[in-house]
Amino acid sequence: MLLKRKGIPEENEVVICTVKDIKRQSVFVDMDEYKNSQAVISISEVSPGRIRNIRDFVQVDKKVFCKVLRVDKERSQVDLSLRRVNQKDRIDKNTELRKESLAETILKLASVEFKFNLEEFYNKKLDKVMDDYYYLHEFFEDWLLSEEAFDKYNIKVDSNIKEFILDMITKRFKKPLIEVKYQLKITSENSEGLNLIRNPILKYLEKDSGIEVVYLGGGKYQAKVIGENFKTEESRMKNFIRDIGLEYESTKVALSAEKIE
Repeated sequence: MLLKRKGIPEENEVVICTVKDIKRQSVFVDMDEYKNSQAVISISEVSPGRIRNIRDFVQVDKKVFCKVLRVDKERSQVDLSLRRVNQKDRIDKNTELRKESLAETILKLASVEFKFNLEEFYNKKLDKVMDDYYYLHEFFEDWLLSEEAFDKYNIKVDSNIKEFILDMITKRFKKPLIEVKYQLKITSENSEGLNLIRNPILKYLEKDSGIEVVYLGGGKYQAKVIGENFKTEESRMKNFIRDIGLEYESTKVALSAEKIE
């Protein structure tokens, strides 16, 4: 990784490390995502059960995924565990690292195209950004959703470079999907209440089949919509609730709606 974080990680964080030295009772590693940051894995945290030869589990210069057990910020000391990292941890970390590699590749391409110093760009243009974001690709994904994510950092960069980077982000990153959910309480005392409730919903879904409505029981329903833009999906949901509400008024069906965060 080109971009190294300052400081040390937090407890329970999963980190990618390079094995630097192996002793009889411990393993010393460099944490690849942090500047000048070393850590130690005690033999009891290498693998469950009895270990006869620690080198059967780790080798110098090999990459390993570790979980942060303890952090002593005053001494800048970090204790790691190899055995506490599960398969999901590895998959999730690998996914983030692949995205981060893609984000770094975009900046590398920009530096070649426009002949600027990449390390200087990181240190002078993105320092404030990386104070707020754990990964560069997270910033890129927010920028993809809204120009405000870029503008708020007042990054001074040539407009051609900015357009090049944004174009590459648009091509390489998928916009994260936004989910908007509401819980609806719909009741009727009419003997035809079920039809009076269902028909306006089914009628509306004929023109917007992207809205999913599920009955939860006790007169409660969940309405959900998924898309790329929060304002657009929020508007779709509000239009749905408004229109079925107008239909319910004429049949004396009671409707209340509460957003699910």
